[in-house]
Amino acid sequence: MIIDPGLRDCFCNAEVWLLAESKIPFVVHSGDDHSLVEEEPAFARGYWLSKPSISADIVKAIGMAMTGVRA
Repeated sequence: MIIDPGLRDCFCNAEVWLLAESKIPFVVHSGDDHSLVEEEPAFARGYWLSKPSISADIVKAIGMAMTGVRA
């Protein structure tokens, strides 16, 4: 799953927490820095991909998330 934490009216903290607790791998695709981790520590369990990014980087991040590989 790919998550962009900045929704129109709020951050998706509850959704990320649920993914992390359910051990569902996810990629955080964001233009923000890692300061979101301070607000919701579950963001740290995702694989970070900074915006903008090219399609090859997106594919690589998804592969890393699915296999549990950390860069």
